[in-house]
Amino acid sequence: MIAICGYMLFGWTALESFYMVVITVFGVGYGEETPLKETPEKLFTIFVILAETSATIIDLKKRSRYDLRHYFYVN
Repeated sequence: MIAICGYMLFGWTALESFYMVVITVFGVGYGEETPLKETPEKLFTIFVILAETSATIIDLKKRSRYDLRHYFYVN
């Protein structure tokens, strides 16, 4: 929801914003609804990708019954 609102602040419609979030988060790769021309739009898209990837990893780790330290050497 935050990502959709963020794209709307750049002047995109609600549908364009939703579409952009879906293709960005799921890595579909169809291309942008509206080309990302400005640096702030590109930085915001990078933020969306990093935030969603981080949230997914955290969620999977919480749901997992495995302790990942068994698979990686941790000091």
